[in-house]
Amino acid sequence: MGGRKITDKKAGITLTEQQRLFCKNYVITLNGSESYRKAYGLDKEQDSARSSASELLTKPNIIDYIDYLRSDIEEALDLSKIKVVAEHQKLAFSNIARLHNTWITRKEFEDLTDEEKACIQEISTKVQTLYKDNEPAGEEVWVKVKLYDKQKSLESISKLLGYDSPSRLEIDMPDTQSKEEFLAKLSKAREKSE
Repeated sequence: MGGRKITDKKAGITLTEQQRLFCKNYVITLNGSESYRKAYGLDKEQDSARSSASELLTKPNIIDYIDYLRSDIEEALDLSKIKVVAEHQKLAFSNIARLHNTWITRKEFEDLTDEEKACIQEISTKVQTLYKDNEPAGEEVWVKVKLYDKQKSLESISKLLGYDSPSRLEIDMPDTQSKEEFLAKLSKAREKSE
């Protein structure tokens, strides 16, 4: 478990790069064995991960760094609203035509940009045998490419940027109106605005 020690300047905690990766994975998964395997590059078959992870979780610097990461989860995961909006932007403005050379022929997967690949939710293939005179005459391959839902990404962008913030409701309430009457009017006004 050696390695060159690095001090995280913001947290003021010294650990190795593997320990830092272990802590980041642990904050996300809460699984010590899995986090240890990822940080130290072990196969699933290696049994040492559980005991090594348990040992790490007793070290004060590890405990402190995990607590630090939990206190600022955005930093721990290297997230920001800008990154989230940028990722949704890729999906919201994706276009299946960018994955094709013509309306029939697709670009090779390796020729797609990382941004184009990030928009693909699923690729499935189907092979159908073609027959002529009851004899196999070849195969036809069907490829289905499904992109992520553009509408959901647009809705997420709208929500993150505050475009869908609630509108102001104005209700006249005479001094003689009861609380129940007011709440009934409020409920009706909300239904109309939705």
